[in-house]
Amino acid sequence: MGRRRAAGPETLGRALIRQKTQRSRNPRHGDVWLHTSELNDGYDWGRLNLQSVTEQSSLDDFLATAELAGTEFVAEKLNIKFVHPEARTGLLSFEESQRIKKLHEENKQFLSVPRRPKWDKNTSPEELKQAEKDNFLEWRRQLVRLEEEQKLLLTPFERNLDFWRQLWRVIERSDIVVQIVDARNPLLFRCEDLECYVKEIDDNKENVILINKADLLTAEQRSAWATYFEQENVKIIFWSALAEAIQLIGDSEVGYPNVGKSSTINTIMGDKKVSVSATPGHTKHFQTLYVEPGLCLCDCPGLVMPSFVSTKAEMICSGILPIDQMRDHVPPVSLVCQNIPRHVLEAIYGINIIKPREDEDPHRPPTSEELLTAYGYMRGFMTAHGQPDQPRSARYILKDYVNGKLLYCHPPPGRDPVTFQQQHQRLLENRTNGGRLKIHSGRSKKVIQIENIVDKTFFHQENVRALTKGVQTVMGYKPGSGLVTAATVSSESRTGKAWKKHGNRNKKEKSRRLYKHLDT
Repeated sequence: MGRRRAAGPETLGRALIRQKTQRSRNPRHGDVWLHTSELNDGYDWGRLNLQSVTEQSSLDDFLATAELAGTEFVAEKLNIKFVHPEARTGLLSFEESQRIKKLHEENKQFLSVPRRPKWDKNTSPEELKQAEKDNFLEWRRQLVRLEEEQKLLLTPFERNLDFWRQLWRVIERSDIVVQIVDARNPLLFRCEDLECYVKEIDDNKENVILINKADLLTAEQRSAWATYFEQENVKIIFWSALAEAIQLIGDSEVGYPNVGKSSTINTIMGDKKVSVSATPGHTKHFQTLYVEPGLCLCDCPGLVMPSFVSTKAEMICSGILPIDQMRDHVPPVSLVCQNIPRHVLEAIYGINIIKPREDEDPHRPPTSEELLTAYGYMRGFMTAHGQPDQPRSARYILKDYVNGKLLYCHPPPGRDPVTFQQQHQRLLENRTNGGRLKIHSGRSKKVIQIENIVDKTFFHQENVRALTKGVQTVMGYKPGSGLVTAATVSSESRTGKAWKKHGNRNKKEKSRRLYKHLDT
């Protein structure tokens, strides 16, 4: 009597193997097709639609009608495109950026802000509300037609009518309209059509551009922007809500989100009158504040005007869109890597970004993955699988970029962006001179001593050691103890115990465990 086979999962495997062998043994019958027809090849081979259709959904009805009309739809099946992690996704090439800038200049006059319809004392509130809705809807249709006819992509703009209503009321009751812009990129936040709209309401109203966060600019950079706006015949005021205190003759303040309108009002009032937040769009309603009996300030909510000049990544880096609501972190971080040089990122964060390969350009900017990986390892931002948490690292880096820790200032038109960044050039000169500078006072002149910290740390005697295997001493090195000098031998002979094998300590420790901190 043979051994009884236990019933288990093996029976299923044997059944499949047996079925496969039986198929291979039985040859197919070469039947001749009596009725032939032309069938589709490839993916649709032998797929005949023999199902009766009496009812269809709207999508199926549309596709069936288009197929009957002869409209061809090309289906991309198995067309997989691998995006390399080192690729600069979301950024335009130089040729594409130049072409898009040319189209923007040609169609800049079509960008406008919605106008409030005409009204008088006989207009009822319901009629005015309906007229505002119709005018706003027509304005949005105009932007859609511009986008479709000219094949241009508009940046995200404010689509809430209540915000534009507050802007209309602020402009109507104001004598001086102050646009507050960011000093790092004034042209991005300036709306020229808003200045025209103010003059359309009343020619006696004045337009002023207040360049906030001017302390981030050097004297040469402020002079360059002052020359540019003087040629444009625009009144400007350089201002810093944190570092300066000047008296502003104004009546209302409007501008983009996160440029510092509320902070400016708090500085002028000398007290915290309006709440301030780092999140764009914190101010929801316009507020009136009296500085003195004849001077009233109106804080208007930040409005994103329709524009051609920026992409979504640039709007995130400029602080217009909230960073915490960001869905794709690669394009904004790639833009930061393009604007901030490698040596500046390494000096500010104290990290070592991986160098380009030998077959790549040695002067290319780092990719987003290289920067986020180095920053994540340095800060300890790791995922559950032991990899650097790149989305979390991206939010910290982008917030530093918006706050000015990673400083990049856009130049006026006609200036070189690289030579305009004087703060980057000074930092590069300091690093080229050798790192840290020590100033010794004792004479009439200061003596500068250059000390290279990297060389001093690398060639320190504690970091020099040899790794050996076995129990034999090799060239004066004792296993597990490193270099054995005469002083060490004499001290061990005097105080040590001969029968204690202290040299076996950590002898079997693997090198990859000893130097695991160097793997990153």
